[in-house]
Amino acid sequence: MRLPRKVNFAALYLRKSRQDLKLEKLTNEDTLQAQRILMRNFLKDAPFPYHTFEEIVTGSSLEKRHEMKRIIEGIKQEKYDAIVVKDISRLSRGSQKDAGILYELLTQNEILIITPDRVINCTDENDLRMLRMELFLFHEEWQIIRGRMLSGRKAAAERGFFIGGPIPYGFQLDAKTKTLIPKEGEKEIVEQIFKWYTEDGFGYQRIADLLNQQQIPSPGGKQWLKTTVKRLLTNEKYAGFSIFGKTKLKGNKVKLQPKEQWTVAEMDDHLIDEELFKSAQERIQSIKVKHDPYLYKRIHPLSKLVKCSVCGKNMTKKHTKSYYTNVKGEKKSYALYMLSCCQGNISYERVLKRIIDILENFEELDEKLLLEKIQENVSVPKQEDHSLLAVEELQKRLEKLKKLRLRLYDDYAERGIIDQDIYQSKNNQYVQQMEDIQVKIVGIQKQSEAKDIPFSINVAEFQSKIGSVLETLESLEPPFQNELLHFIFDCVELTITHRTKGTRSDFELNVVLNLPFFQ
Repeated sequence: MRLPRKVNFAALYLRKSRQDLKLEKLTNEDTLQAQRILMRNFLKDAPFPYHTFEEIVTGSSLEKRHEMKRIIEGIKQEKYDAIVVKDISRLSRGSQKDAGILYELLTQNEILIITPDRVINCTDENDLRMLRMELFLFHEEWQIIRGRMLSGRKAAAERGFFIGGPIPYGFQLDAKTKTLIPKEGEKEIVEQIFKWYTEDGFGYQRIADLLNQQQIPSPGGKQWLKTTVKRLLTNEKYAGFSIFGKTKLKGNKVKLQPKEQWTVAEMDDHLIDEELFKSAQERIQSIKVKHDPYLYKRIHPLSKLVKCSVCGKNMTKKHTKSYYTNVKGEKKSYALYMLSCCQGNISYERVLKRIIDILENFEELDEKLLLEKIQENVSVPKQEDHSLLAVEELQKRLEKLKKLRLRLYDDYAERGIIDQDIYQSKNNQYVQQMEDIQVKIVGIQKQSEAKDIPFSINVAEFQSKIGSVLETLESLEPPFQNELLHFIFDCVELTITHRTKGTRSDFELNVVLNLPFFQ
């Protein structure tokens, strides 16, 4: 072994590549052990000491190669002045960015690259030129292999084969055909979940609660969550369709690809009818509300809803960080949200939960108690004044929507930012909201004129609306939760009855219902 200079300490890097894995399948030989024997024989008479680093990784990213990262740190700390590898491709055959990082590191630290065939001196311009060329060729070879693998997976998906990933709940993998087949015991549960959602109108959380009550384990073997139910309801494999290329990893984020780039294949088996699946998707889309950044900025469910009974001002949402030390002696922190006014601070979640509890209590009371409770929570003397304020607030919202429609038209016609489909869809939403507000204004004005009409309400219809409100509330985004709560309540007043340290003070809520909403 002829070296251009003395080596103080070297790093021997052994890596099992994708080609090594293919070779092992054919020969049943441990390729990593073969590398060990080869390189140890090569270094038997080496005039320098070395450390050995081994890893089994087929990914191209330097981030996934933890042993190589340890070598890089050692080079930066001037611990190693040479790297010993079986061949140059073991260093990098992935992205040009990773190859560039390694090249800069090796040249700046004047590292020797030692292989059984030759030695590359990173201070010699001819060796560096050859190294750059080889790293480029290795990258191109990796791109070709990657393209072939992607084409192979796409072809397999088109023929209906299962090409990897978590096996969906209700299916099992047939080892012979490499396709998904129904799993007895779980197939019926999947069908029941879709029927609960489409035919009975149950929400995600209610379905999860029913499954947990029946002690049916979730796909992970734990409790069902509403997010688990939603993922199941949106999985097209249950209707007998497999989609390849739906998402793509861009950087560290998973991006949804255009539908034109998807590969859709029909599976041999399905768990539910296509019509039932379509019905579920239609309902999901119908209750899905998009956040409008122009109209709703930093609006939370209780925004401008809860007033202080002392000063009469709206209670504001604040948050702070609390710190604690865990059993291991580590300092940890967590965010604490609160409603604040002149009386002090109250836990935000406690107030929101109390409001939900009030609505749930209305839903459970019998007719006599419910009528008494409603009359207690309807402010008759202040009805006229409050109606004027409600009309004023609705008119403000109407003006905002008009401005939004003008801005939307400018984005479409003048700037060309959005296409015609998006313009028509959002414009129809705004028009519908404006019509709904105008109807409410007329209704409130008529209500304020009829001052002496006796109090009356249909109890069954009232409780049905409460149930619908509770079902809808959990699926809405915070700004729309706030809008719905404003339609339900004329006023919510908070009084702290017993002040304690922190946000755990006792409090009472005095709610005034917006009766026209329930009639």
